[in-house]
Amino acid sequence: MTAVSIITSLVLAILTGFYVWLTHRLVRQATIANQQTQDAFRRQFQLATYPLLTCSVQRDADNRTKIVLRNSGSLPATDTDILALAGYLPDPLDASAFVQKFIESDSPYKKRLFDGEEGMYSVYDRIVYSEVPQSKQVVVYLQVPVPPDVVYVLLQFRDITGVNYAKVYWFFRHVDEHPDGSRFRLGSIDPQTIMITPRVNFNEHLELFTEDGSDVSTITGKDFVSAWQASIPCGYLKGSYLGVEDRGTWTDI
Repeated sequence: MTAVSIITSLVLAILTGFYVWLTHRLVRQATIANQQTQDAFRRQFQLATYPLLTCSVQRDADNRTKIVLRNSGSLPATDTDILALAGYLPDPLDASAFVQKFIESDSPYKKRLFDGEEGMYSVYDRIVYSEVPQSKQVVVYLQVPVPPDVVYVLLQFRDITGVNYAKVYWFFRHVDEHPDGSRFRLGSIDPQTIMITPRVNFNEHLELFTEDGSDVSTITGKDFVSAWQASIPCGYLKGSYLGVEDRGTWTDI
């Protein structure tokens, strides 16, 4: 084989290898572009079917704590579930004093209030709505005896296709700007984007679980779980109990 033949074969091998590499690269880029197009289409479909639900926590002139739930989207939300934890610091009212003053003596759950980290405890209230129409808001008062120091809210709802979404809010009383604690500030919200999640529920033993058996804390966060473990149902507070279904006052946004 002459030197020219050897050089020619080597050049052809290099060109063939380059062509194979270039073809592979083009196919890979086309695959990525196709996946991005599918993801964008899926995102647009999700946005088109996604109710835009948000909530805030406020305190009124009568010293009552309320949740304002708004649907500013173009579609209704269904199977909406609000699980609110009204949390209290041990100063000036610790768990023992809270139990004596506000909890029914026959409550089987009152010992849970003593399991909180650094003496914190909470009362949970649950509100459910079969539908939250678009461009509507509902104001509902939490069934708690005194304004809490912090409020965790697990907001869950479904779109018109039945897909479930969840967001966890953390609010705290802003004492620096308002010494009387009259204003709640948003401390965090997770996730901050649209995210499909399995539904979170709890059983008669107040154990949280997800419908697919996954770890609850990956949805709610560890702080919510910790507050939940030191909480008691508001139905065991002294006084009247309003239940969980369709409470509050509705208005247009």
